[in-house]
Amino acid sequence: MIMRKFLFIGLSIMMSANAAHAENPGPHLGHERGNGGDGYAESFIALAREINNSLVKDPIAGVDVKEFSMAISRTRVNSRPALALRGNAVDAINLPDANQILISREGWERMQREPHRRAFLVLHEYLGIMGVDDSTYQISSQLDRAGVCARRPAIREQLEITARKYCYRITAEDLHFMPTELKVPASEEGSERPMAGTDLAGLDRLETFESFETATALKADLFANTPALEEFYGQNAPRIERFLPNSSLTKLGLVELSATAIADNAFTDLQALRELWFTADASQVDLPRAVGSLPSSLRSLSLRLSGTAVPPPGFAEIFRRNPQIENFTVETKAGDIENFRPDLTAAGFACFRNGSFAQVLSCSKPRQ
Repeated sequence: MIMRKFLFIGLSIMMSANAAHAENPGPHLGHERGNGGDGYAESFIALAREINNSLVKDPIAGVDVKEFSMAISRTRVNSRPALALRGNAVDAINLPDANQILISREGWERMQREPHRRAFLVLHEYLGIMGVDDSTYQISSQLDRAGVCARRPAIREQLEITARKYCYRITAEDLHFMPTELKVPASEEGSERPMAGTDLAGLDRLETFESFETATALKADLFANTPALEEFYGQNAPRIERFLPNSSLTKLGLVELSATAIADNAFTDLQALRELWFTADASQVDLPRAVGSLPSSLRSLSLRLSGTAVPPPGFAEIFRRNPQIENFTVETKAGDIENFRPDLTAAGFACFRNGSFAQVLSCSKPRQ
């Protein structure tokens, strides 16, 4: 965690310095714009000029670049400690008739760790000066051309660190040439959101993904945009949807949290899957329906069960439906692990208790 913070702070300093060097507005900018040496205003205008330069090279729909440049030149920018509009706190106010933008110092500082929000805000306010409707940030958010800024915060930050760019500067080409392995540290921010396919989109070469985040759910399309992904490890989520077809994933481990809702046949369409292990609350999840018919490629299944002291109803059905399973491990913290042995023996497994963990049975089918 310390290393992650160090890297992110270092990245922020480096990119801020680069932006300031490339778009240095000069020592008299504040006075030329009527800003009176207002550092917040200078920072706002410098970012506007940076955005303008990027739009010259790579325009987005809805923004007239020449008009945007003229708006930057003619508009005065001033900061205030805080701003309110109709009784609600706001980060900025644009006044087209007065050719003026007011920015909230409080809001600007709050966005320090999320520079993309500053970029969206800057373009949004100048679009207001230009008379362009951006009421829902439908235009300004297009600065995020590769869709990186909208991803889960910890994933976004990791991609920024790897690319050495803020998210709104990352291109589809940058994503394509990302490393084949990506590790995402734990983060409280974004834990109320599901993890979906958009979080991994564009990472065409990604082979191994490891996440220590918590999510509300794992969405059906999670592996839909990862043609090279072979291994996915991470914290579980309370809800797991039935995954859409994928022909590259061979190992899937979801082991930290206890799932309380798993869709029927959740893993059936992961056509290349060979190893699967996950944690589930067996008192709430219908395991035979959730596991269902596993891919014919699957050889190893591991379950960590909570919420039950005996094999859950229909436990033996898992192996009747999936005779291709050669290795099976079960762990439970409730009751005697030996209660699982009869069903496993009947399914053709030879089992032994793990010497280090008394509540673990490791089983395999004798080779013919």
